[in-house]
Amino acid sequence: TASDAEYFLRAGVNFVRPVNPGVHPVLTPGATAAQIAHQKREHEEHTREFRVLQAADNALKNLLVNAVDAPYIKDLRDRVTGFATRSTRDILQYLYRTYGSVTPAQLSANDEAFRAPYDGSTDLEAYFNAIEDCLFMADKAGQPYSAGQTLTAATSAIIQSQRFPLAMREWHKLPPNARTWAAFKATLLEEQKHERDNGVAPANAYAQSANAHTTNDALNNLAAATAADRQAAANQAEAVANLTVSNQNLAQQLQQAQQQLQNMMTNMQSPTTASEGGYRAPPPLAAQTAPLGPTRPNPGTADKNRGNQPPRAIRRWDNENYCSSCGYDVAEWHTSKTCPPSRRGPAH
Repeated sequence: TASDAEYFLRAGVNFVRPVNPGVHPVLTPGATAAQIAHQKREHEEHTREFRVLQAADNALKNLLVNAVDAPYIKDLRDRVTGFATRSTRDILQYLYRTYGSVTPAQLSANDEAFRAPYDGSTDLEAYFNAIEDCLFMADKAGQPYSAGQTLTAATSAIIQSQRFPLAMREWHKLPPNARTWAAFKATLLEEQKHERDNGVAPANAYAQSANAHTTNDALNNLAAATAADRQAAANQAEAVANLTVSNQNLAQQLQQAQQQLQNMMTNMQSPTTASEGGYRAPPPLAAQTAPLGPTRPNPGTADKNRGNQPPRAIRRWDNENYCSSCGYDVAEWHTSKTCPPSRRGPAH
């Protein structure tokens, strides 16, 4: 009476309904005696399977018809043959479709129960029964779960419970075609049986598994934190090294700047020749206003007597000023207009 999807989930294979093979076997023309004997045996086996199915279905159908009031199934009953052409599955589907409709709210609640997590402190039998109740409800509502959906939901629930790690390891070792609902239940129930044989209660087994996972998580977190600390220390050491190099470079640049400044100050304070293009500090003001000496007895006739003076080898002033009485080598402030009266000649 189960649907094809429900049967496949439980048995792991598709259900092939036996059909009536007929009264006589169909023999291959020209077959040998051995081949004919084999075909007869197959016909006998197919006949036996068909009769067993018919007998079981008729027995269940009679029980169902007697349990349900006639008005609710009268549409399926023929006036002549009765329910002879109807199977038990036909009657059940009619009853579910007509009187057993599932509301969207009920279907949603069933889906939540189907995907609910597994409480590791309880036995597996209760969890498996709850899953199969959800499968039954969804199948009768016309929205059955596939085998893949069922195994995915159950596997995720068991893994999240952190119980039966050995059984889950064995389960994942199975080839894909061997991963059926029956194999899944058998694998986990085997480990639960091992716990019971060793006197471990479900709650204690769940606690031990949870503690083991907690310890492993703590160790993994500690290892990750240690690695992070080492990386942080390495980064800090690298930053200190970079800062040291940067400080050394800045100190070297500062030393070079100080040396350049010292050289500039030395050059400013030291006299240079005119040919070097440097700066020569002016003499004191008294020297600037004093007479020029015996080489220039008459300032008024300085230009006339310039030819009698030997040329200076070094200029005192690095400028292009000119005084009609004193010549070119004069101070910055000294021109023909600013020349002291005591030095002025007739040219002024």
